[in-house]
Amino acid sequence: VAEIENLLVNHGIREIKFLDDMFCLVPKRVERICDLILEKHLKFSWSCSNRVTGISPQLYRKMADAGCWLISVGIESGNQKVLDFIKKGITLEQIRQSVTWANDAGIKVRGFFQIGHAIDTPETIRDTVDFAKSLPLNTAEFCISTPFAGTEFADLAKLYGDVDASDLSQYSMMFAAFVPKGMTKEELEGWQSRAHREFFLRPSKVWDFMMQIRTFDDIRRYWTGLKILVKL
Repeated sequence: VAEIENLLVNHGIREIKFLDDMFCLVPKRVERICDLILEKHLKFSWSCSNRVTGISPQLYRKMADAGCWLISVGIESGNQKVLDFIKKGITLEQIRQSVTWANDAGIKVRGFFQIGHAIDTPETIRDTVDFAKSLPLNTAEFCISTPFAGTEFADLAKLYGDVDASDLSQYSMMFAAFVPKGMTKEELEGWQSRAHREFFLRPSKVWDFMMQIRTFDDIRRYWTGLKILVKL
């Protein structure tokens, strides 16, 4: 918090992103940070990342009071069997509850999803897209599961589908370096495009973003995003 105060007072910083995938791993620590921010009357906006679980409604509210406006969470799938297979350790109901708590506290939520898990099928991917659309998320990102070296997924991948390691630049979660059995690369990448279009091009979501416009830069950024979605 002393470092934050220095950034605000001496360097004019007004926005901070905590680059920690598990910022709220120790809730009491986050609560203490928020208490100090409030005690010192530090005025700035900030965002963070965490698991969906581990944050109570009370902590969400305190984070919001201390300036948190966005939290990014890894949801991964909207199918419970897939979540269990990848050992996510959460349920669909826990996900919905946590996202709702954050929204009720005034914190926007960015959800990260993956398609092309080892046991994914068109039906389970459909579940994921529909689940994402059913949640009160501000934004969503649909990546493609990638069997990175050293992970358990890398050991299992060849048992559950086809792996193409001929071009490591494709190992970016944006391309189908792994394709589960019963699907094709084109089909999987098509699902990724469809997921983004379905999520962002809903009338309710378009209206939501229009209501968030504050500056000309916002208009330009959203217009750029719209053109990308249309081309997907």
